[in-house]
Amino acid sequence: MTNKFAMSIERFLVLGVFVIIPLLVTPFTSELFEFPKNAWLQISAILIGAFLLWRKRDKKEFWRKSSLWRAVILLFFMSLITSLAVSIDIRTSWFGYYGRFFGGAGSYLALFVVILALEQQLKETDIWLNTVIKGIMLSGAMVSLWAVLEHFGVDQNFWVQDVHSRVFSTLGQPNWLAAFLVTITPLCISCVITKKEKALYTSLSLLFYSALWFTSSLSGLVGLAGAMVVWLAIISRQTLIKNFSWLVILGAGAIIVSCLNPGLMGQRLQRQFRGSITIHAQETDTLPGGDSWEIRKYLWKGTWRLITSQPKIFFLGTGPATFAYSFLPFRPIELNKTSEWDFVYNKAHNEYLNIWAEQGLLGVICLVMAVIVAIWLTLKIPKPKRTMAAGLLAGWLGLQITNTTGFLVVSTAVLFWSYPLLIQTYGKKE
Repeated sequence: MTNKFAMSIERFLVLGVFVIIPLLVTPFTSELFEFPKNAWLQISAILIGAFLLWRKRDKKEFWRKSSLWRAVILLFFMSLITSLAVSIDIRTSWFGYYGRFFGGAGSYLALFVVILALEQQLKETDIWLNTVIKGIMLSGAMVSLWAVLEHFGVDQNFWVQDVHSRVFSTLGQPNWLAAFLVTITPLCISCVITKKEKALYTSLSLLFYSALWFTSSLSGLVGLAGAMVVWLAIISRQTLIKNFSWLVILGAGAIIVSCLNPGLMGQRLQRQFRGSITIHAQETDTLPGGDSWEIRKYLWKGTWRLITSQPKIFFLGTGPATFAYSFLPFRPIELNKTSEWDFVYNKAHNEYLNIWAEQGLLGVICLVMAVIVAIWLTLKIPKPKRTMAAGLLAGWLGLQITNTTGFLVVSTAVLFWSYPLLIQTYGKKE
């Protein structure tokens, strides 16, 4: 097998992680969405790792030379392994909690193998960066198109949920879809500015926004708003002025979509403005005074009690993917008075508290370092040339906002760990 052939297959597999994973749904598994996505990730990682090792078998500089983002990933993985060593259930911490089987050390090892291979590919071929961006946009377009069709009833007979009011497309839950769209929308808007196909990327941006609006996800809208504030703050003024007409079209299009299809989100926003505390039982976002807000408040209260219960847990956690086990002794009795009184929580519904509970303070420090590094990698690029990096960072930070009431799933985890690498690559190009 030649290195050229191995590299071609490896690239195809890495691109497949970005394009195929968000689309995967299987009707023959008990977990329809996350399990097949995680399975594809792990199978791809095994093959990618094999081809990568074959290509780099005689190149010592591959093992010696590192990068800033690779160092961050290594530190985070070391915190995973440290937590794994003291886990209350090592098998769960490696394979992940049953059902979705994502979040264990094994799934993160697979993800980091993919990121390592992507880093090498970006170094080897200049055009590969644009190819990966196009792959992300293609996947987002297909996911969003199905979400819009779902809103108009294309698959309403397949689900017991009211998918017309809150779409979830191929992601599995409205908030998961919203987090995914928040992450890719600012990047698409940056493409409007930098690419020749402005009309195409403008249409895609509005498609992404439409799908996000149809999720009726308040955390998603807040995340997108935060992302756009970041985007506007770090884009050069000359760039904004030059592309003002396209930005006006985007803004007007978003307003039209929202006004023509107010739906459940329109009702929720009206209640917020009126100060109402009424909430539909089916809604799952955090709304002050609503049942969902109370649920999360009690969930976070119990999680903090877990974190502070022992010095070992505070610093090293209970082990990756063990939240469902470790939370039970600290479960607040108030949860029994909510609509989710019979739920088994396997996540803290706050990524940072969840990491703290499972990986300890060491894991949280690694996450904070990741945020600092991603911001630094972007800001060191000259302002007139950082448009694409700004789209990546804005979407990435928007994902951090949605993570305050949610958590990473396979599709968003892939973007979470790859976006700063793409930013780093743009920085080296400049």
